Amino acid sequence: MMDFKWSRNTKTGKNRGKSVVGGNKNCTSFQGVVKKSVFCVSRLAVDVEPMMVTDFLNCITVFSCYKAKHSDYFNTMRLWVPTPDAKKVCSEELWPYGVVVRPWVFKLSGNQQ
Repeated sequence: MMDFKWSRNTKTGKNRGKSVVGGNKNCTSFQGVVKKSVFCVSRLAVDVEPMMVTDFLNCITVFSCYKAKHSDYFNTMRLWVPTPDAKKVCSEELWPYGVVVRPWVFKLSGNQQ
């Protein structure tokens, strides 16, 4: 059994202890909820559809993929994947030449600015 010391830094409010994220996918008694990472996938050809991107990422679980922007020259899509798969999504070798992948930036709504 591991012994953790949880200490809280009162000035910064940050925990100095280590957290653990479960990785056992075979647990049957209960399940956790995986964090999601959101990416902007842009400079896709205008004929590329969300289902094509989802099928292309067959080794990665895709929670959601949809067109975010469309221009006469290229498509931009918003892609939601499990955080543990974020490194795979950010692999340069995975994507076709010219496709740009970056973290999605959520803009504040008008009343939060």
